[in-house]
Amino acid sequence: MNEKNRRIILLELALHRYDEEVERNKATDNKNKSMVAFLAVMLTIQSTILIRLIEFNGFIRSDEMNFLVMLFIISFVFNLFSLLCYLSTLRYLNMLKSSPKIDNLVYFGINKTPFENIIENTIVSLNKSVKENKSILKEKSAKENYGIIFLRLGLIATTIFIMLFVLILL
Repeated sequence: MNEKNRRIILLELALHRYDEEVERNKATDNKNKSMVAFLAVMLTIQSTILIRLIEFNGFIRSDEMNFLVMLFIISFVFNLFSLLCYLSTLRYLNMLKSSPKIDNLVYFGINKTPFENIIENTIVSLNKSVKENKSILKEKSAKENYGIIFLRLGLIATTIFIMLFVLILL
């Protein structure tokens, strides 16, 4: 295999790796957007339940009502924290590093840079972009993990709240 073909294969591999990282970030962003929507609906439903809970105030003993309100607040706070975690991941939207930079390509064209140098420079640039994008994904994933923990705790508290509410009413 001649040197030119070897460099082209390396460039294609680097581009493929870059594309994988971009797709991984897109998938994470889409999941996080879905979780924000889900949690917004969940908190809206919980707010509606709070109003209904207040309406039952005269029918439920005060100690039971206090316990239900406490459980409700705990579940609401966990879901709110989860929402905030997922919202914080969205600040990274459109922050991926692109490669190759258009300025570099213009420079290469104006200066008639040799083909080999263009490929080598582009591979190095792609490598740097992949590393930076991987770092962004790592930060998003850490925040997402906290969101998942809070969501689980919120769902557990919400489930317990609903079960107890139904049992008290029966």
